[in-house]
Amino acid sequence: MGSGPRMFRKRTSWCWNIRPEIPTPAVKHHTVMADGTYMSHDWCLIVAVDGETGEALGFQWCSHESVLLQCLFDRFGSVFP
Repeated sequence: MGSGPRMFRKRTSWCWNIRPEIPTPAVKHHTVMADGTYMSHDWCLIVAVDGETGEALGFQWCSHESVLLQCLFDRFGSVFP
């Protein structure tokens, strides 16, 4: 059994099929903060966190921060006070 780069990619190929999910919060949050981090290939990852505990509430991939920021907050619906 080889241990080269091809074998590594074959053994770890299943990892690319995992989609992380953060459940929609059921409680109201006093403060929600969102920030975007730009990755390679012009992608941006927007993460919403509870402003008091730092708990991740959701994330959204986009090409520009302002494009899907509202989409991220729409997921929370009525959990905002």
